[in-house]
Amino acid sequence: MSGTPSRQEVETLCQQIDELWIYYCREPETQFEAICQRDGVADELKNATHFYDRSTAIRLRIRSEVDQYIYAIRKRPAPDVAESGNGGVFLSHAASDERIALLLKAAIERRLPGVEVFCSSDPADLPPDSRWAAEIQEALRASSMLMFIASERGLQRPWVWFECGTFWFTGKRILPACLGNVRKHTLPPPLSELQAVNADVPIELNTALSVIASATGIPISGASRLEELCEQLKQLDRDVAAVAISASG
Repeated sequence: MSGTPSRQEVETLCQQIDELWIYYCREPETQFEAICQRDGVADELKNATHFYDRSTAIRLRIRSEVDQYIYAIRKRPAPDVAESGNGGVFLSHAASDERIALLLKAAIERRLPGVEVFCSSDPADLPPDSRWAAEIQEALRASSMLMFIASERGLQRPWVWFECGTFWFTGKRILPACLGNVRKHTLPPPLSELQAVNADVPIELNTALSVIASATGIPISGASRLEELCEQLKQLDRDVAAVAISASG
């Protein structure tokens, strides 16, 4: 593939990847299942091999690398754009913290007019028909800083750790915004090495806004009603925690 790939070339490549996955993963899965049924292998023992988890992970990794390559070609930025450091904010969060993330996104963009906050839970940032892995990686590359919603849910999500790791190894700023039972002094390493804030404390939420202003070069236009915002964040965190407890029985 040379130059900028066409839509047909992209579709052909993705189809070929799927065909390879069927040959190297799907067929072995079928054979594995047949052997387990033939030998009367218990589900507990079969699942302990993590065969299906590894198979799915292979496909996701391949597709992610392909998507990253395609988007790198299509969206190759001019040098001054890539090196300007004036990108927006990447808001990293667990899927269950969607309402918290959307509230913070709206609050940041309202108080720092001109700042672009990428939030994967916002359809405007990540449309339903998009190749989400590639879009997220592009947003990670383009953003000046990452704000991580460090809730109990967020700390348990591998994809969130991947997003933080991307920023960690590129040396860009990471700001853990702690909520609920997670406090800035209880963060696990390596996040404990970062300067964090308790996002549900008004004075510390104001500090977070100042950090964003410094990273993006856009001044704060107002920081009023932070007390009300913090109470909303606390309530949303309690709501999500309650749902998680109910779901676990």
